[in-house]
Amino acid sequence: MIDLTAKKAIKVIRHVIIQCLIVALLFYMKSYNYNLFHVFAEGYSIAVSLTIFFIVINSKRYFDNNFLRLLSIGYFFIIWIDSLHMLAFKGMNIFAGYDANLPTQLWIFSRYIESMTLLIAAILFNKKINTRAVYGIYLTVTLVGLIAIFARKFPNAFVVGAGLTPFKIVSEYVIITIITIAFFNLWKKKDKFDKNTLKNCYLSFSFSILTEFMFTFYSDPFDVINLLGHYFKILSVYFIYKAVIEVAVKNPQNIIFREIEVKKEELEKEVRDNIVNLEQLNRSKTALIKSMQDLVIVLDDHLIFTECYSPDSNLLYVKLDNMLNKHIDEISFPQPAQGILKEAIKRTMQSGEPSRAEYYLDLSQGRCWFDAQITIIPGNNGTIERILCIVRDITERKKMEEIIDNEKEQYRTTLLSVGDGVISTDNRGKIKIMNPIAEKLTGWSKEEALGKPLEDVFQVINEITKEPCENPAQRVLETGNTIELSNHAVLLSKMVSKTSIEDSAAPIKDGSGRTTGVVIVFRDCTERKEKQKQIEHLSFHDHLTGLYNRTYIEDAVKRLDTRRNLPFTIMVLDVNGLKLTNDAFGHEMGDRLLQTVADIMTEVCRADDIVGRVGGDEFAILLPNTDETQAEAIKQRIIAITSKTTLDSVIVSLAVGFAVKTNVDQDIEIIKMNADNNMYNNKLRYGKTMRNRTIETVLRNINLKYDQEQIHTERVSQYCEAIARAMGFSEKEVSDLKTAGILHDIGKITIPSEMLNKPSKLTKEEFEVIRRHPETGYQMLRSVDEYVPLAESVLFHHERWDGKGYPCGLKGEDIPLEARIIAVADVYEAMTAKRSYQRTKSKEEAVAELERCSGTQFDPDIVKVFVEKVL
Repeated sequence: MIDLTAKKAIKVIRHVIIQCLIVALLFYMKSYNYNLFHVFAEGYSIAVSLTIFFIVINSKRYFDNNFLRLLSIGYFFIIWIDSLHMLAFKGMNIFAGYDANLPTQLWIFSRYIESMTLLIAAILFNKKINTRAVYGIYLTVTLVGLIAIFARKFPNAFVVGAGLTPFKIVSEYVIITIITIAFFNLWKKKDKFDKNTLKNCYLSFSFSILTEFMFTFYSDPFDVINLLGHYFKILSVYFIYKAVIEVAVKNPQNIIFREIEVKKEELEKEVRDNIVNLEQLNRSKTALIKSMQDLVIVLDDHLIFTECYSPDSNLLYVKLDNMLNKHIDEISFPQPAQGILKEAIKRTMQSGEPSRAEYYLDLSQGRCWFDAQITIIPGNNGTIERILCIVRDITERKKMEEIIDNEKEQYRTTLLSVGDGVISTDNRGKIKIMNPIAEKLTGWSKEEALGKPLEDVFQVINEITKEPCENPAQRVLETGNTIELSNHAVLLSKMVSKTSIEDSAAPIKDGSGRTTGVVIVFRDCTERKEKQKQIEHLSFHDHLTGLYNRTYIEDAVKRLDTRRNLPFTIMVLDVNGLKLTNDAFGHEMGDRLLQTVADIMTEVCRADDIVGRVGGDEFAILLPNTDETQAEAIKQRIIAITSKTTLDSVIVSLAVGFAVKTNVDQDIEIIKMNADNNMYNNKLRYGKTMRNRTIETVLRNINLKYDQEQIHTERVSQYCEAIARAMGFSEKEVSDLKTAGILHDIGKITIPSEMLNKPSKLTKEEFEVIRRHPETGYQMLRSVDEYVPLAESVLFHHERWDGKGYPCGLKGEDIPLEARIIAVADVYEAMTAKRSYQRTKSKEEAVAELERCSGTQFDPDIVKVFVEKVL
């Protein structure tokens, strides 16, 4: 199953392929017919711009967003200018009497309007604007510009035969500057945008800037740079289109609570209206009562039904004719209605205050709920004259309340189970709700925190200053705006622990816009901040040595290149023979060598000095306020410590050079170059000696690690010398071959001693390890100038005459002659020497084996010389 990372990678690859195809299509169209390419590129931009206009115009009732409104107006007018630019291009033959200057002028005029539109939209994001006035301004500017261009009053932008004019080039940079300012204005308002919308705006602005750069550098409207400019413009318009269609309007938090309050207010208003209606009914009598849709019952002070009015007999489940002039006890209402109504009426009669009761009846259409409101109609002397009972079917309201209760409970459950801490306060900043995560992070239980001021429970300080942060609830209540905590916020829990947090606070508002409370959402960001610190550390430090890396050193050089740091010394150091160490002792030893060198420099340098690794084997030290004498002293201390440092068999050696800037007018780049040159001079002087010493050390180590190795190499060397003399080699060639015989197995330094000394047969894997020793020896010898001519002889000494050898499978005379000689000497010595893993052969047996393998494994001529003239 493809994981998320793989899916993202596939998505990126797909986008790259699409973009490559688009560029290829544009290039093909340009090569086939430039006007076709130009109409396609400009036509795409015009079509997308027109789409942006219609999307925003048709969606404006859903949002109040000046940024999008201004963009749509601006692009509407840009469409017409770009259309004229497209039609004015050479070969379209639309505007007779005009040359390439006309489309270039139209282009620069359109880009001025586009860049100013982006800037104005970003600046007037939250301002009220008069849409008609904006249309008028754009129309006026567009007409004036077009008239000036076609009347040849607009500055020239392109001269045929000469190219772009200074006006055109300067204008492009002005437009780039305007778009950049718009970019930063948009960045300041990033909290007002959806993340995807903001990302697409940034991409659009960036590609607009690239477009202008392309159209600054081209010299011919038909060249590749012009093509890239149109491609970047297509991307710019595409991403602003994506920004428009991805705009989202954020819903206020806790909207469900507001809906509940609105419904409750509506219900309470209905109750108040009904009470008023009851009072009016008492004065307007039967005519008004009959006009009501509720069940109206009037009882006298003896609880005899005197009047009944109902639009629906189901309200009482009893026929009205059977109720009149009867006592309440004589009527058999179904339970629980009868008991509830009688109890409510008695309560009203005893207290003299209105009362209400809810009950339900199980009817054929299902369970129905009713609300009965009972009040007294007093007589002139204050006695009870009548009892008024109004019954209303509230089944729909009950269903609605049940839905609301379910939604409220669902919201509360969600709130209490989210992974972030959530605290809700009232309009006085007192805590009302607290979820389990908030309990865990603050150390307070919700029972303890309920009703307490937020600042008693949510105690936040600045990690750096240790000063208390402002109360987010108080600030939201004062401003009515959503806020976020500043960086470095630390939450102090009740258990005296500290947690780095990120948080935001948002207002809870009622229908009138009044802030009725605050919701604070916060999370533990300790792990994220720790990872961020690690990333920041890795971005400026070398992972192996822990020193600063090249990026940091280069930035530090610029930062320290000031008058107050003079004299300013730059010291460059190179590890002699690192590659040789890697080849001879392995990369792990090479890493230890680099770490050892880093420790030496850290030990020698002062607190204000900056030490960094700027390459594989190269280091740099920045020494502010350090003259040549002081720098020389530091260099000598480094060399002295280095010469005394041991690392197993590895020689620790550094090439050191420095240069000092003493005058503010000196170019720091020249100082760096001089430091490099001094280092290379030092390396040339001492590096060769160090590499020769390393080769000698490797040979000593091989002889110590492996049984009979010194005897083997010496004998092979002697045999090689004898064969070379017998074949008439010059003294120089004899000497070289003799040395190659000594060095032919130097690559065995990387093979474990127990493997070479193993008495039993080697496994396939072990043999593969041993087969690599010629390549290792070759790489080592190539690192030393003196041994470069011998490297290939060592590399190919295990090749076979029939091409079945290794490492390259060379055949016959393709194998260097010296390697063929070493092969014969090496095998003969191995057969006649004492080995734990084989029986020692006699001279006759060994000669017989050589002659048997002559022409297959060995060069037959060399075998003949060796047998007849050497042995």
